Amino acid sequence: KMWDLEGQPCWRETPRSVKYVAEKLRKRVLRDLRLYVLTDQAADMVRLEDRPITKVSKMFGAQVENEVHACLHIVVAVKTPIDWQRSDARQAKVLNIPIVRASWLSACFATCTLQDPSPFFLEEPERKNFWETAAAWHERLNRKPMHVSGQIVFDWLENQRRE
Repeated sequence: KMWDLEGQPCWRETPRSVKYVAEKLRKRVLRDLRLYVLTDQAADMVRLEDRPITKVSKMFGAQVENEVHACLHIVVAVKTPIDWQRSDARQAKVLNIPIVRASWLSACFATCTLQDPSPFFLEEPERKNFWETAAAWHERLNRKPMHVSGQIVFDWLENQRRE
């Protein structure tokens, strides 16, 4: 506990403070992940840095790119269905970059770990929320839901990107 000049208690952010630790842990969730956010045309009018999804993704450690290129790990589609006439959508498909629904990011944020993107691919049916999406995907494949570490997911995305 610290005191300000008027004798009132104040808190200083130190390396051991809860806020500091929480911030460091949060930044590890999407660390080193290079993603592109595929938005609708209305959102395209807003600068990339000012979009809420960009700000939150960066808070969780992602590198949000402003164009589609071969070094991306994943493309996040904010609105579905996607307008395949858009050059960025076509480019992602040509480069074979996985495209997921934005609910995948929500799952990563809520669990504080990088989640398997497979249940969130556009080819999969959309569900009410990300919990139901993952559960329905596992059920459809007759699999028990299992925890896969964020590092395993990142390694898989990295290998996909390099192929």
